Amino acid sequence: MTIHQGIRRDMTDVSNDYGQAHYAQNVRFRILGEAGRRPGIGKSTMAKLDGPVVLIAGGIFNEPYIVQIQDNGTVTTTRNPAIIWGDPRIPPPVFGPAYLVTATLTWAGNADLDLYGENTTLGGGAVYYSNMTTDGLALNVDAHPVCAAGPDGPEIITGTFTAYNNFAFWYDQYSSCSAETAPSSTVITVRNVGAINVRANGNLLLPGQVYTTNTMAYAGYNTGGSSAFGAGTIISVTAA
Repeated sequence: MTIHQGIRRDMTDVSNDYGQAHYAQNVRFRILGEAGRRPGIGKSTMAKLDGPVVLIAGGIFNEPYIVQIQDNGTVTTTRNPAIIWGDPRIPPPVFGPAYLVTATLTWAGNADLDLYGENTTLGGGAVYYSNMTTDGLALNVDAHPVCAAGPDGPEIITGTFTAYNNFAFWYDQYSSCSAETAPSSTVITVRNVGAINVRANGNLLLPGQVYTTNTMAYAGYNTGGSSAFGAGTIISVTAA
């Protein structure tokens, strides 16, 4: 979210996409706060901005308005007589976290391996073949149940979050319909898809960066299911 100060224009000019881009182009403004940019003087074409935009604009009688341009392109305006043009007390925007968690279990053959994941902060239980969506996590498929020919893997659990959470991930081999089979790959990643820094297991992630671990706890062979397994690999996403 961006706050632009001192831009004055008739409100009808920002009520459509063309007007938004047109009137912001080649206008100099003071940037109070913008993701990925330092405060200062600059130029911008609003059409190139990724997120919601908040700016101060003059109405038909040069009244102060806050104009919010949402991600989906809709525009809302709120008149605020208390705002003074160029007021340095107007606060910069506050950004929250946004990150994508992904756990992937890959193996060869028809062995009945199963992937589990849990948002332990929310405590709604494990996501697995019998409970494929819980607490923001979702499993894509139950691959080779009881050594069936399909569907194929890999099994993947994913979720995108805008609050800090702890997670646990693990896998097992459900039955003895096939010899004990080691996975060819176990991968857990946290991708920072937001505008602020976060930490994954203590590792700093700038926007766009990814934390990766190939460690994933194994709950055992011929378990008949291990949704209550209490020793999964922990992923903790915290403030930077």
